[in-house]
Amino acid sequence: MNIKTSLVFLFAGVAIVVGIFFSIMMLTPETEPFDPRNILKFRELKNQSLSQRVGAPFYLDSAFDSLHYYPPTEKERYRAEVFWLPSPEEADLMPDRPGYTSHLKSGFVVLEKETWRDSLYFYKNSDENSDSLYFIPFADLSNGRETYGGGRYLDVVLKKGKTAILDFNFAYNPWCAYKEHFICAKIPAENHLSKAVEAGEKTYPSK
Repeated sequence: MNIKTSLVFLFAGVAIVVGIFFSIMMLTPETEPFDPRNILKFRELKNQSLSQRVGAPFYLDSAFDSLHYYPPTEKERYRAEVFWLPSPEEADLMPDRPGYTSHLKSGFVVLEKETWRDSLYFYKNSDENSDSLYFIPFADLSNGRETYGGGRYLDVVLKKGKTAILDFNFAYNPWCAYKEHFICAKIPAENHLSKAVEAGEKTYPSK
């Protein structure tokens, strides 16, 4: 597969996950208690998309049953304070297109639990039309052990003037974690967490 075709499938893959996530989150008020059923529904729909959509990594693959996940856990769900940058900064997260503004760095969130405190920058995909959906590529200490070594992604709904819910149960792998010919957005060095995030998608066993 050539690079141009891979890029088409990359953005198609992001759109699939974002669409599923956004539809679930828009039906789940921020004040609603933790509900594992939303997470399980997200995973079910993603498995279907990966095996039934043309160009997806497991399209018509009879051996594919499901991705691998941690059990849903409320421990990796955070209410985070949001800090917006005065002006979004251009960001190049695509390794095959140096100098191309693929995303806009828009701000950062602060996560806290007990003695742990960390932060993550969030980005707006240049092709994303929603004014409230943002992208967080991140790495953590589980990478290379139980999760994909290259890091994972998280989508989050953010609104100015409000705190945010970051639920790592929805953390997912880029498509290059399944098939090496896919091209994936890189993880910024500033988005490396100092702990293992034991939630969301695990490593899939083969490429």
